Amino acid sequence: MICLWYDTNVEDGWHAFVGSTVEHKNWYWEGLSTVLQPRVGTVRSLVDFVFDICYSESRDIAGRVALLLWQIWDACNDVIWNDAYHTSTTIGRTALDAWQQWQEVHKHRSPSVVQHGQNRVQVWEKLNESW
Repeated sequence: MICLWYDTNVEDGWHAFVGSTVEHKNWYWEGLSTVLQPRVGTVRSLVDFVFDICYSESRDIAGRVALLLWQIWDACNDVIWNDAYHTSTTIGRTALDAWQQWQEVHKHRSPSVVQHGQNRVQVWEKLNESW
């Protein structure tokens, strides 16, 4: 396969997510360049790259990296299926916006609901088949 953005190189996981300069620009917009850039020369595969981040960095950083990789994947699919090209700015900003929204939602999430009058926790029940 050929790189979707540059029409060069054999496209593999490393190149698609790390090797392409488009992705490096995404890192700056997402604010992850200082975390990701030093690993480029020290790991040999995308799997090692991701596992090193998950092992060495905070959950916050690992989550942001995962979301950025997802946005890159989504942008690649948009090129293939819709002939729609995204800039690195768009990909990075979309990832950052999605991360901030996820953080906001989880900040307001409440634990299980307790009915105070009956001291009973509400639980999900499977519906009967006729429903």
